[in-house]
Amino acid sequence: VSLVFWTESGPGSTKVSTPANSHAVSPTSSFRLIFRIFANWKEQNQGDAPPTELINMFKRSVQSVTAMGSSTCTLLSVNKKNCRVESLCIGDSEYVIYRPTAKGMEEIFHSEGLQHEFNLPYQVGTHGDDPCKAHCELHTLYPGDVIVTATDGLWDNLEADYVKGVTEGFLKDADEYKLHELAVALGKEAHKKAMNKNITTPFGRKAAAAGYLWKGGKIDDVTVVVAQIVPACLGN
Repeated sequence: VSLVFWTESGPGSTKVSTPANSHAVSPTSSFRLIFRIFANWKEQNQGDAPPTELINMFKRSVQSVTAMGSSTCTLLSVNKKNCRVESLCIGDSEYVIYRPTAKGMEEIFHSEGLQHEFNLPYQVGTHGDDPCKAHCELHTLYPGDVIVTATDGLWDNLEADYVKGVTEGFLKDADEYKLHELAVALGKEAHKKAMNKNITTPFGRKAAAAGYLWKGGKIDDVTVVVAQIVPACLGN
């Protein structure tokens, strides 16, 4: 199971898409596990915590949950008072930040997945990895910035340039926030590619680099959440 959560704190305006799921497989026990972790983490996090405290909060959250199961986890929290975003990632879900420029969307950050080896991501939960292995980041965002967060079902099947191009196409009109439509479009395309056995995918190239033969897409759960910073976030 791979799940992604967003949380917000403070007054302001941050547009967030509803998660777009394409044929997701979420065992009940693992979902309960990760949801409780998220709820506990959100309760503790008041925004702008240093990375060491973010990890301590995450570790306490994991240890407080007794539900069986394990999962990768990506948590993002936006403080709408100052447009700072904290992230905590463990496993192979990833997020990317785009910034609008005169030449189009520019990728300014792309998180890296955490894996023991090829196709074996870090996880937390029953017999899982140490939560302290998670990576934390702090970003200051500006009006127009977009964050696309997704499970590996998207990143294993879609090229990074394709994701950027689709994002740019949906959000080229600054007055329209088509975040849900963007999330759905990316999820559907990832599922389409996953079912195609005659294409080259990011997962296939990673498999080849690890010494495995793989042809076509990789069928997996796909969850996509899109957020965009809008001017009201800065009190403008």
